[in-house]
Amino acid sequence: MEKKYEVLADTMAFEGIPPERYGEVLEALGAYCRTYARGDLVRRVGDEMDFFGIVLKGGIQSVIPDGGRRQIVQQFAAGSVFGEAVAFSSQRCGIEICATASGTEILHIRAAAFLQGDTNPHIARMSTNLLRDMAGKLLMLNMKVRILGKQRLRSRIADYLLSLDPDATGYLELPFGRIELSEFLGANRSSLSREIKRMQDEGIVEIERRTVHILRREALENASEGTYDMIDSGKKMRQIAEEEPLFADFLVSKGFPFSVDNPVTELVTFDDVVALKDLDKEAFLEEYAEFKRNAGK
Repeated sequence: MEKKYEVLADTMAFEGIPPERYGEVLEALGAYCRTYARGDLVRRVGDEMDFFGIVLKGGIQSVIPDGGRRQIVQQFAAGSVFGEAVAFSSQRCGIEICATASGTEILHIRAAAFLQGDTNPHIARMSTNLLRDMAGKLLMLNMKVRILGKQRLRSRIADYLLSLDPDATGYLELPFGRIELSEFLGANRSSLSREIKRMQDEGIVEIERRTVHILRREALENASEGTYDMIDSGKKMRQIAEEEPLFADFLVSKGFPFSVDNPVTELVTFDDVVALKDLDKEAFLEEYAEFKRNAGK
């Protein structure tokens, strides 16, 4: 087996297939290898996708181009399989696929070869493996849709960080740099940097380059669950108190001279109160979330 194919032993596609049979399987599938420079397009929007690929070296990412902006869908490192869903559906490519590192090597495998009724048991095993791989990617895309559905940037950041698996010491390693992360989360880079700085200042996380340490997991979970959206801050205070009676109790517990009988509550919104009292809105609502949980115990 050629050295560059050694990575296949760690891919889901070749799980259960003896390494000494890799050459036989690749030949039967009409596989071939190509090398790409950083930034090279493997496929453009509208191109035919008659193959799926396995990254042997380097990396690629799938991107939705939107004028001058880009929305990263997924990143693929060495050992990753990509493009199988489009290849087997006979659809044209709906995204751009580009190399993220110089010397990226990709093994191209013709999808049509799986439809020729080959009785090779190793090819049958690969078909099963690919179905499992596609199922995992579907779950990942569902997560991405959920993240992008969050209105607040902090909620998107929190949801994404909570989706990552920490190492034995409790640290997370981001697969993205700051630019790619902003594209993945559908956010402006400056806005992302400001929000991350606020989260660090509040002692929720520590982030050094791509290494993340979650310091206050509960606060991160609150952000992910949309705690900060539980109050429509544009509504008048009386309406908020009528719809959310515990919020009135919380205000009193914080020393606010609040009463629904006060006619002023029909005139001011929660945003007005935030501005008047110079409150940290997100921290204040985080405290309310804790108050609400304790009240339910």
